[in-house]
Amino acid sequence: MKNLIDILEDNGFNVHLSEYDNGAEIQIYTDGGVDMWFCVENFTKEEVIQAFNSFNIDAEIDIHRQSELYKKDFTITESVKDFTKFNNFLKKMQKLIKK
Repeated sequence: MKNLIDILEDNGFNVHLSEYDNGAEIQIYTDGGVDMWFCVENFTKEEVIQAFNSFNIDAEIDIHRQSELYKKDFTITESVKDFTKFNNFLKKMQKLIKK
């Protein structure tokens, strides 16, 4: 059985473990090139699944569209498509991690 770091890295994530506690920062780019970060206090399958499950398309669009650069690079339609595809990817990752 693969460990959690291998599962994530094999699927394009970069995992940065904390030197001071059990936490981690997990980074990946959407297909559209948006840099996404997930921070967990305890690097466990359960916490990573919870972090991925908490992804909210509407909230992410609201956050990113505050940036003028982002608004120049992405229409709202492009944002919805990119984040919907990313959300579907996160759902697949949750299933893979649960195995």
